Amino acid sequence: AVSWDPAGNRTELGSLPGLPSSLANGINDSGAIVGFAFTNDFLSSRAFVWHEGSGMQPLADLGGSASLAQSIHASGTIVGWADDALGAIHAVRWDASGQITDLNPPGAVSQALGINDKGDIVGWVFAADASAAHAWLWRHDGVQIDLQTLGGASSQAFAVNNALAVVGVSDRRVGQPIAFVWKPATGM
Repeated sequence: AVSWDPAGNRTELGSLPGLPSSLANGINDSGAIVGFAFTNDFLSSRAFVWHEGSGMQPLADLGGSASLAQSIHASGTIVGWADDALGAIHAVRWDASGQITDLNPPGAVSQALGINDKGDIVGWVFAADASAAHAWLWRHDGVQIDLQTLGGASSQAFAVNNALAVVGVSDRRVGQPIAFVWKPATGM
């Protein structure tokens, strides 16, 4: 994992013990960077946060062999996913102190992919009784919203802004994905 400053100077972020490779996925305005370190065979990974003063630090996990930090907001809350001891993927949130919260609905698999500065989180959930994953919104007040699709089976949300506009991709029909924007007033 590396970062570049505005002048084009590159900083190598390093890796974690036993995990020789790393990738950076997100950065906030204060320069905190998130991503994951992993084995070269991709069988094990660990989410990290990097700060200029302290370097790369591992984030808590759910007892499985893989986790990934995807995005970080201005106050340092991080979102991503971690697998549990059985290998099921759960959307998670880490607060600024590194404390992990499992966002996964019961019986589902999920990933959190984006967060706004209010703490609203987006990603996808494959519910236990569903046939495909749907774009999902975890509101900062605890409300969860299935954003549905554009008529096809599946969708994923990748980012959300402070006005609660969500962007992602959805199937219209099988094999026909298209970009979408979702807003509370108009839907997808």
